[in-house]
Amino acid sequence: MRQRKNLFLGTVLLFCLLILLSCSDDNSTKPNKVAPPVFSYSSGTYDTFLIVELECTTEDAEIFYTLDASDPTESSPQYIQPLSITNNTSIKARAFKNDYQASDISAVNYELNLPNVANPTFSLPAGTYNFSQKTSIACETPDSKIYFTLDGSDPNESSELYSDSLSVLSSTTIKTIAYKHDYFPSDIVTAEYVIDSLRVASPILTPSPGDYTTAQTVTILCSTPQAEIFYTLNGDLPTESSLRYTDPINIIEPRTIKTRAFRGNYQPSEVISGEYNITYQTVAIPTFSPQPGSYAEGQIVSLSCSTPDAIIRITLDGSEPNATSQIYTSSLDINSDTNIRAVAYKENYLPSQRISAFYEITSQMVAAPEFTPPPGMYNDAQEISITSETYFTTIYYTLDGSEPTSSSQVYTDPINIDLSGTLKARAFKDNYLPSEITSGSYDIFYQKVAEPTFTPDPGIYPDQQEVTISCATPDANIYYTLDNSEPSESSLFYTEPLNISETSTIKVRAYKDQLYPSDIASAVFLIGDFVPSNFVEIQGGTFNNGSSDVTISDFYISEHEVTQAEYVTITLTNPSTFNSYTKPVDSVSWFDAIRYCNLRSIQEELIPCYNYDNQGTDPNEWSADWNDSDNHTYYTCDFSATGYRLPTEMEWMYVAKGGNQTPASDYNLWAGTNSQTDLTNYAWYLMNTEDDGTRQVKTKQPNEAGTWDMSGNVMEWCWDIYDTYPNEAQTDPTGPITGSTRSLRGGGWNSTSSNCTVDFRGSITPSYISHNTGFRIAKSAQ
Repeated sequence: MRQRKNLFLGTVLLFCLLILLSCSDDNSTKPNKVAPPVFSYSSGTYDTFLIVELECTTEDAEIFYTLDASDPTESSPQYIQPLSITNNTSIKARAFKNDYQASDISAVNYELNLPNVANPTFSLPAGTYNFSQKTSIACETPDSKIYFTLDGSDPNESSELYSDSLSVLSSTTIKTIAYKHDYFPSDIVTAEYVIDSLRVASPILTPSPGDYTTAQTVTILCSTPQAEIFYTLNGDLPTESSLRYTDPINIIEPRTIKTRAFRGNYQPSEVISGEYNITYQTVAIPTFSPQPGSYAEGQIVSLSCSTPDAIIRITLDGSEPNATSQIYTSSLDINSDTNIRAVAYKENYLPSQRISAFYEITSQMVAAPEFTPPPGMYNDAQEISITSETYFTTIYYTLDGSEPTSSSQVYTDPINIDLSGTLKARAFKDNYLPSEITSGSYDIFYQKVAEPTFTPDPGIYPDQQEVTISCATPDANIYYTLDNSEPSESSLFYTEPLNISETSTIKVRAYKDQLYPSDIASAVFLIGDFVPSNFVEIQGGTFNNGSSDVTISDFYISEHEVTQAEYVTITLTNPSTFNSYTKPVDSVSWFDAIRYCNLRSIQEELIPCYNYDNQGTDPNEWSADWNDSDNHTYYTCDFSATGYRLPTEMEWMYVAKGGNQTPASDYNLWAGTNSQTDLTNYAWYLMNTEDDGTRQVKTKQPNEAGTWDMSGNVMEWCWDIYDTYPNEAQTDPTGPITGSTRSLRGGGWNSTSSNCTVDFRGSITPSYISHNTGFRIAKSAQ
């Protein structure tokens, strides 16, 4: 019995020990217990959102909480800042501190008695539509905020805030929800829109893309009424900012046309792309008859080409023939060593290869005739004898300016010349080559009428002028023209002063019986605000060049770069690499540009601007070193002269940025645009010339000042010696007076976009010549 009792007691003790061990935790060894957290709001029902704060009276205790009814632990969210209660919420909290027993759990339950925000509504019912639409979203609850998504996700207060109507351009699902403080948010409202737009018909190219041997005129048609067609030729996808199709497109070289049609609310058509490969046939090489070689006497040489209707162009001076050379029309009379070079052309064909034929004529040539007395000016009639050092020759002559041949007048006796004229003579002898032609002018002045004079002097006047013409020779009759023709006794007879009310050129000549007519006097009267042809008037203003403010006075500038046609007309030469009279002249130095300005000023009877080293303004009288780079500082410019000149660097920059029509600063980066994407519409540069040369002037868009190609085609010479910009404000600066280089501006056909900006500058030796350099000219306002 005692044994059973002892066994029972032992079992009880063991059970109690196990219970004590199982109930043992860290708290059993900790001397203190953390105070329970306290909520700033007790449990209950509220009619507003709550900001709930928790506190614990135990210093440095940390509070952890749960919102899902579970008991908080140190792994639960830690209370850091007040909790925002915007819906029915239960919170449990417990506080912890090292070496302390955890607090008891505190719990609260909040019920919010709040109204609901009204559900948003759409002005456009959900559904299927043929065209793009607009919809508005509204909420009846005042001052509510509407949020929405377009990607199918549920909206919340982090979504996009609705502020204005939404454009539905394609099938779209709009989800929206409304919020207001102290209100429960609305339900999520969804509207699905299906846009089953009509599509514009695809454009049709005629003729079809393909391989051709001649240029093609391509038309583009679209069967959708009122559709507008746009196209590109540079590989870009066409948009409504591309070239608008209005007239057939002339394709003269391999091109890819990309086109697309647009109409109002219709979907744009598909992009249609067509490659036109133009591979021209080549004209046959010209042939010569007789064959080139050495001959004892002169030869009649004929040229032919087996390609029908081909045009043969030739040179006889050893230069290479081109599309502007002499056209071969009839056989050539070859009487001396001659190198004939030829090339054949035909429209829509590639030119033939150039061919050269050298004819050596070994025959002896008759000595050229000589005149006695020699050509010149005389006060009375002259008896002219003609001789040749070659014996037994027959001499033929003319007095009407034509070339003498064996059919002309035979010289036998001295020729009486009693009026001014030109005598031409050529000597012939059997088995000899005819002589060279001798030509001589005889001016017979018995007495000459004085040259007429004008009052007032020719020049620029703001309003109408009464012009008097007089002649110092008594009783002389004065005749004049106003149409730039040469005056004669059939012209208008001067009797009283002329009222000149518009820009006019007056040409005058005086006559008197038994006297030689006067020289022709010419006068240009420029009336009003004179703007030269192809120039634009630039109104002065002030702009900032990045270093200082610069003030520019009124002046004129050519609307495009000087063309090859303009350059050849004045200088009779064309140095350009890319030959075409409508393209800008290239391969010219700064000196060439200066020379052109003065020659053109002289031709148009204006006062030249440039003087070289006190040698005057006529380039024909400048010394041989006129274009030596070491001498460029010896040039001076009279900015008050009426003639043409290069723009100063600041004048050029002022015009390139758009003149006084654009802001003084923060102006466009390029001439005409601030968008690199849009630059191709204003400039010929590396990205659209494909690095193959200049283009015709005025084929892009002008800038705000009405000038073309100031950000491309060719870089342009300016007057200024290159140097850094001064920091102080300036008025009409003309640059420093010393330095070794001159300024180039504007970028060219092979320049990147960064080198085509209105700020880009080049520092180049003035004798430098490149196929990327040209110029435009300016004129001071008088």
